[in-house]
Formats: sequence, structure tokens, C-alpha cells
Amino acid sequence: MFGSEILEIFIGLLLMFLLFSLIMTAARETLESVLKSRANILQKALGELLKPQGNADGNGGGITAQEALKAFNQHPLIFALYPGDTVKTGWLTNAPSYIPSTAFASAVLDLVNAGQKLPPDSAVAKAYQIFLQQSAENSEKAKVEMAAFYDSVMERAGGWFRRQTQWFIIIFGFFLALALNLNAVVIAKHLSVDQTVRESIVRLADNVGREQNLLSPEQLNKLNTSVRATGLPIGWGDTAAPYMPKMLNHLGIEGKGEISIIELLLGYLAFALAATLGAPFWFDMLSKFIAIRSTIKPNAAQVVTGSQAVVTTPERESGPLRDRLHAPEQPFIYG
Repeated sequence: MFGSEILEIFIGLLLMFLLFSLIMTAARETLESVLKSRANILQKALGELLKPQGNADGNGGGITAQEALKAFNQHPLIFALYPGDTVKTGWLTNAPSYIPSTAFASAVLDLVNAGQKLPPDSAVAKAYQIFLQQSAENSEKAKVEMAAFYDSVMERAGGWFRRQTQWFIIIFGFFLALALNLNAVVIAKHLSVDQTVRESIVRLADNVGREQNLLSPEQLNKLNTSVRATGLPIGWGDTAAPYMPKMLNHLGIEGKGEISIIELLLGYLAFALAATLGAPFWFDMLSKFIAIRSTIKPNAAQVVTGSQAVVTTPERESGPLRDRLHAPEQPFIYG
């Protein structure tokens, strides 16, 4: 029995991590639509490829890095990817967040062959000359190699974006968890002493896998409402007071618990770190641990209604939510 209780506490935490990860994903995408960080990182990566390499003053063959990037963006194959009639730069950029490798290679080769469009000592110009020599002056083979070269650079740019996203999730996630009072230590302590809440959370977790539109705002709000209805000590209401440190009373926050400030901060940080792993990870973990629990307590997935027992255990190997969370990955920078 003790082992099953530990498992149920862990399942409750997994459900909360999944919910918080979904919220953070929505927040990140909303912010991305405003900041255009994917597009800006793409422009940064292109600038590294197109800028002069030989001179410290950033001027190669009379062509500056800014002029080279402008010429590239105004090439018909690239400009066609821009919304609107002008090229905007900075945080209000309308630059595309994804440029196909074939379009990049064709545009670069056209600009290099045109002369006085790109610095002759830029990375792409040097790479083109190398690919041309290796292909015995076959421009089509050189174009294929240039496209592959661009893809490898985009992998590095993908690393920039992922690191930026991770830091955003950790910092913003910590303060969001604090604002919502989502604390892993507090939740675990409450689930360990309140069997009714623990059973409600486990039933809710068991049902999550059968939701078809969990990623929509309506279904996300429904899940959030259902979790709050279980009586978990989340938010800054009366349910949280028994677990808040007494020293917070000086700040006007009612606290009756013996939990330390360090434990409290670690509880908020746990949610921020959990969000960095993403919703697919937590959905997989939740599914696996519910499957393990069903082997320990095989009758736990039955809900008795009147005189009938209805089995509510969802399928673990597939399902609408799993399919949506595990949709094929887009390229790092996508439009």
C-alpha cells in the first residue's frame, strides 16, 4: 500500500508538470509571435555566413556585412518569402523564420556569379569556390553541396534558439509558478496526507490520455478547472496557507506550515525545470506510470456508476493527444 501511495503522488506531480508544460508552450508561442526570435536568429546566422571574413572592419571587397545581407534578402527567391512589399529589420522584422536550403543555395550562387553582390571573402563565397573545385566545375553539384552546407549552419542556429528558449522557460517559468503558487514540494506533501485529493488527481490523470483536443485553449482551461476542483493547494487561497512558511506572515501572506524557504523555492524551480522537458515528455511519463499503477492496482481504473462498472483506462500506446504531442517535428525555424 505504501508503495502505491508513492506512485500515486508521483502521478499527481506528473499531471501537474504536464499541465504547466502546456501552459508554458502556449506562453512561449504567444511571445514568439511578437518578438520574432526565430526570424531574428535566422538573420543572425545569415549575417555570419555573408559577412566579410578577412578584414577586422567588417568590409570585404567594398561590400559591408549589412549590404551583403540586404542584397541576399532582396534577391527574388528570398524576397518572395517576405510578407508585404518591404524588408523590415530589428524586433519588428517581417523576415521569414524559415528559408528552404534550395532557395538559399540558388540565391547565393546567383549573387556570387553576379559579382559585387557578396564579399568575396565571405564564408558562402569561399564555400562555393571549394564546392565548385570538388565537383570539377559542376555548378549543379556545387549547389547541392551549398544546400547541405546551409543545413549544417541551421543546425547550429537551432542550438542558439533552443538555448534561448530554455533560459526563457526557466526564468519565466519560475516566476509564473510563483505567481500561480504551483509548488512541487507543497503538492507532494498534500497528496501524501490527503487520500481523497490523491485519488481525484489519479482519476483525472487516468482520463487525460483520452482527451482529443487538450492542446486547444478550451480543453486546457477545462483541465485547469478540473485540477483546481480536486482541492490541491495551488493558487494563493486558503488551501495553500497550511503549507506556506510562517515567516511569510511578515509579508502579508498567511503561513502555517513548517516548510523552509529553501524547500519552497526548490518547489517553484521544479516546475520551471519540468517545463523545459516539454509536454510530450511528461505525457509519456504519465502514461507509463499509470500503466504501472494499473498492474499494481488492477481495479483502480474502474468507476462504478449505479450498478455498472465502466473501465476508464485509456490506451497507452496511441491516442489523439499522444498523436498531437508527437506530431512530426518542424524544422528548427519554421514559417
